[in-house]
Amino acid sequence: MQLIADYVQSDKLLPFDRSALAALLTDSSRQAEDQSSLSLHALTLGDLIREAHHHAFQAGDKMVSEKHINTALDHRKYRLGYFILAGSDPWYTANRNPWPSSGTD
Repeated sequence: MQLIADYVQSDKLLPFDRSALAALLTDSSRQAEDQSSLSLHALTLGDLIREAHHHAFQAGDKMVSEKHINTALDHRKYRLGYFILAGSDPWYTANRNPWPSSGTD
């Protein structure tokens, strides 16, 4: 909980209500290999906290709630799915050129 409070204070984010804190802890425990321990990976957690703040701020809300955490998680899943799909799609892999031609070839 202190790590979450540190992010909120240092980045001057909206306050997080109890439902948001519970959602953050649930996600952290879901990510843990051992479900009896919490996996608080600082960078991933920080990204999630900042993104949830963004959704609350954009909605004009005064506090971050579970719905903002869930929206941020949904967006993360979408982005990860896109990257996984793009990296595993045979057409994408065969047709992408990591070094585009400068047109002088």
